[in-house]
Amino acid sequence: MKLYKFLSQNFVSFSTKPLVYNYKPVDMETRILVLNRIELKNALNSEMISQLNENISNIIKTLSPTESCLIIKSNLPGIFCAGADLKDRKTIPIEKIPKYVSHCREAFNRINRLDIATIAAIDGYALGGGLELALACDIRICSESAKVGLPESKLGILPGAGGTARLPRLIGQSKAKELMFTGRILSGCEASRISLVNESVPNNETFDSAFQRSLEIAKSINRNGPLSIRYIKKCVDHENMDVSLKLEDYYYKKITKSHDRTEGLNAFLEKKTPKYTGY
Repeated sequence: MKLYKFLSQNFVSFSTKPLVYNYKPVDMETRILVLNRIELKNALNSEMISQLNENISNIIKTLSPTESCLIIKSNLPGIFCAGADLKDRKTIPIEKIPKYVSHCREAFNRINRLDIATIAAIDGYALGGGLELALACDIRICSESAKVGLPESKLGILPGAGGTARLPRLIGQSKAKELMFTGRILSGCEASRISLVNESVPNNETFDSAFQRSLEIAKSINRNGPLSIRYIKKCVDHENMDVSLKLEDYYYKKITKSHDRTEGLNAFLEKKTPKYTGY
């Protein structure tokens, strides 16, 4: 499907169903955030961004100490997120567009700042703002048939929701500039080769192979201490080396006094499965 045809669909619609929602599987310490604007390829409009923010607030408020992971997925086979709703954007007065983009950027920043591991399950297209949403996550898994890219330069604009900041930090400045200058769309396999995503997985019959792999990774993360996950993330995310080392020292001292540290050590010595509490 050509990019312009893909981006030019009529994305404006009104619906009473939730455009974004989240739930917690009964048997996992993981939250699932679902993009649900199905009929419009999960294109991001003002209402969807608002609901995304509401869901993030709900997750922060209701997160239990033992939850250590969030997976973001789509309810639409073959599409993660088509990016900005261009028809909706056209109805916004030009002087209000920066505020609209700022709201989108802040929603993605809030995901990035969550103190649990975040995984983007990219089953299909993730373009523009859709890829920027995935870039805000700690881990990205995509299907081999996924198509990812930041094509904003083809539309005479630039990535405005974190793409210019996050992409170079993942794949290096030169490669990031090439992709943003050209607006080139990558396959899932190529995205994996250049470390834009952590891995690409073969497609399955239900078109959710990236989500299934994300669940496996989440289960692996869930087996470890939730305090460990939170503190590792805080240390790694700080780009200033001196600050990062000081944070590492601070959180290491803090975690040595925790129940989970004692539980993990005792369980290892006694060859038992640890029961972490997040404290």
